[in-house]
Formats: sequence, structure tokens, C-alpha cells
Amino acid sequence: MNRLAFGPYCQGVRLLLALFIGLVWLRYLSWHDTGARDSGRTSGRTSEDPHSKSPKIQPATPMGNKTHELVDCHPLEGIEDIMVVVKTGATEALQKIPVHLRTTLKCIPNFVIFSDFAETIGGIQVHDVLRNVDEPIKKAMPEFDIYNRLRQSGRAGLVPGDMNDSPSTPWGKPDNRGWKLDKWKFLHMIKEIMEMQADKAWYVFSEGDTYYVWRNLLALLRRLDPGEAYYIGSPAQIGDTIFAHGGSGIVISHTAMHRLAEHIASHGVELDQYTQGQWAGDCVLGKAFLDVGISLSFAEPMLQGATPWEFWHYGPQNDNHHWCTPVVTYHHMRPADIVEMWRFEQGWWEGQLKERPMLHADVFEGLVYPQLGRVRADWENLSTDENREGSLSLERCAAYCLKDRKCHQYSYEEGSCRTSQVARRGNSRPGVTSGWQSERIKSKIVELSPCQSINWINV
Repeated sequence: MNRLAFGPYCQGVRLLLALFIGLVWLRYLSWHDTGARDSGRTSGRTSEDPHSKSPKIQPATPMGNKTHELVDCHPLEGIEDIMVVVKTGATEALQKIPVHLRTTLKCIPNFVIFSDFAETIGGIQVHDVLRNVDEPIKKAMPEFDIYNRLRQSGRAGLVPGDMNDSPSTPWGKPDNRGWKLDKWKFLHMIKEIMEMQADKAWYVFSEGDTYYVWRNLLALLRRLDPGEAYYIGSPAQIGDTIFAHGGSGIVISHTAMHRLAEHIASHGVELDQYTQGQWAGDCVLGKAFLDVGISLSFAEPMLQGATPWEFWHYGPQNDNHHWCTPVVTYHHMRPADIVEMWRFEQGWWEGQLKERPMLHADVFEGLVYPQLGRVRADWENLSTDENREGSLSLERCAAYCLKDRKCHQYSYEEGSCRTSQVARRGNSRPGVTSGWQSERIKSKIVELSPCQSINWINV
């Protein structure tokens, strides 16, 4: 068979044609990828118009799974009756949200993530909860400066000063611009959720550094009637207003949620004016509940604001109150803390021969106690009692704790010795050396165990 022969001219034409087809194909791929981003299918900014009244928000599907039948997800009785609401902000979301998608939100069928910036993270839509705040407020209030820059330029509008990760104080984070804006999110979350899913029995609010033990929460909620008006959390107070601390988790029943939403709808201007003069959005939420005659149901220490490393698991005055109480939330959890707690929790449930709640005692004995060594340099174990007798040296501080039979731990930094009758792990801190009396701590565990009854807090 004769083969067709192409001369140099024809070969050049063929090369140009191939290049043209390739450019057209690349242009198509570029357009298609942009369309995918705009519809929220890939990570990045979404096409949500920040200046318009956006369509109704839809809840997320965990890890993109459409059936909710996820591998490694143990049955969670009643989880379908709950709407989980996660609040975050652009200055922290990329650091704090991804770990939740791999752990605490992995098996949750109904959840939504609200922020001050619409984007997708790990394939999950993050919604701008401030989109429907009145424009005059956005223009007039200085805390909306960061929000307006995000609307205009996306993440490119953030400046280094926006990323201030200052520690929390009794007055929040007054130097953090994202935190100052945060107070406006609470009531607008309520409005958005009611438009999205108004039929859930319970609404559970979380933050980027909050950790929920879902099985324990569900066991608690099975003891309660969502037809009653419940506003549940760990108490905090500003002035005369007692409210649920947001970072410790907030749980709201169906009836309470609907009553609050009606109040917000009819008193929006008044509540916006109140918000302007406040610095804590969870306090604003608590005040709105008081307006409709719903007071806080205290749930501490089930819902509480410490990490496992800082929590007082026992005594000297509250041995059984904390020790035998189910764990529902932790706060100030870094991504590494969330992973560590998640792995411990999954292993703990796997090892149970019969269904029972995880207690603070279980977390201390199984997770915290094994990490309490003899002496640890550059470590602060949060000892509280100042002791002058041991302040001259590390050796004297350690000797003082050894001599005092009630002492479970000590910490020393130059010129300061502190001891404690309660063992805590704490966290790293340069210049501090910490030590523990492991045998005494183990004896305390034996003394307090097993719990004769479970201390469910009556909310």
C-alpha cells in the first residue's frame, strides 16, 4: 500500500492546525474550571453576590457524600433530628475548618458553616452570614471594614493586621478585627437557619475551636423535650445579662428557636441598635432570649470552655461533680488537639462492651494521665498555688511538692514556685519546668473510680 507523503509546507500547516485546536481546548477547560469554581465545586471564592439578597442557603453534605453512609461512622441515634451550625471567620477558617471536615463533622448529616466570607473549603460551601445586614450598618460601623474589603477583593483584601491571633481575655479579643465583627453573626445565623431548615428538633451551635462528643450530646437531648423552650450552654455574664458562652457550645430546642426567630423578625432594627453597643455576640443572643422570656439552662461542666489539658477533672472540692459527669464539649481546641481527642474518642467507643456515656473521668484516665511524666522542661502545667518556700530553685520547688502529701504537681520558673492538688497536663511554655507526682495521681484515680452513678446535669 502506498503511504501519503507530506512535504514541509503541508507539515507546517498540520502543526499550526494542531496548535489552534489545542488552544481552543485549553480555553474550554479554563472556562469550565471557572464555572465549577463559581458553583462551589472546588476550593476558592464562590460566585455568591455579596451585594444582593442571596437565595436560600442549603445545608452541607459531609465530605460530599450524598447518602450520608460514610465509612467509619458509628450509628448516632437521633442525629438526623439535629442541625449543626458552625461559626467561623475568614481570618481563621482555613486553619480551623478542614480538621473538622475530617473528624467532628465527618458523620453529621445536617450542618452549615457560616462566616463573614463566602468560599469553599474542602469541597464544602462556607456561607456569608452577614450578606443581609443592612448596607447603612456595613458602611457606618468600623468593624465592617474587614468585611467590606473581603467583599471587594476576596482574600486578597486581607492585610497582615487582620490575622492577629491574640489570646482571649475576659473581654474577648479586642485587638482582633475579625473577632470585633463576629458579634453581628449570631442573630443573623438564626434568621438564615430558619429560612433553611425550620423543622429540626434541636439546633447545635459550634465554633472553629469547639469539640463536641456527639454521642453524649444525643444522650443528653434524649432526656429532654424539644417542644419545650430550651436554651442550653455554659453560663457567662456581662452586666445583668447571663448567656451561653458561644465557644463552649450552645444548644437550642425547636420551640425556643422559633420563638426567638419571630422576635428577631419583628424587632430587627432594635436588636441591631443593641448589637452596635455590645462587644460579645453570644451576649446579644442571650439578651434576645431574655426578651422572649427564655432564660439559660446551665449545662456546665458537660458543656464547658476548657481543653482536656486544662480542665479540672477532680477536686479538691468538686471530685464527683466533674469526675462522673459526661463530656459534651471542649473549647480552645487547636487542630492537633481535635485530632488527638477524635482518635481517643473513637478508640474509647470501640472498646466499650456496653453503651454508656464518656465521662470526664474516662478522658483523664485514658488520655490525660498517660501524658503526665515526672519532669518536663519548657512546659506549664497550670499549677495555681504560690509557694515561697520553693521559690529559690527548681529542686526546692520539687522537694516542697514531694513533702506535701496533697500536692499532685508543681511548676517552676525563675523565682516562682507553684503547686496544685489537681493534676493537669497544660501546654508548652518556654522558661517553665513542670513536674507531677504520678503515684499520688494514680491513687486519686483509684479512689474516685468507678463512678457509682452518672452525674447528668439537670438543665
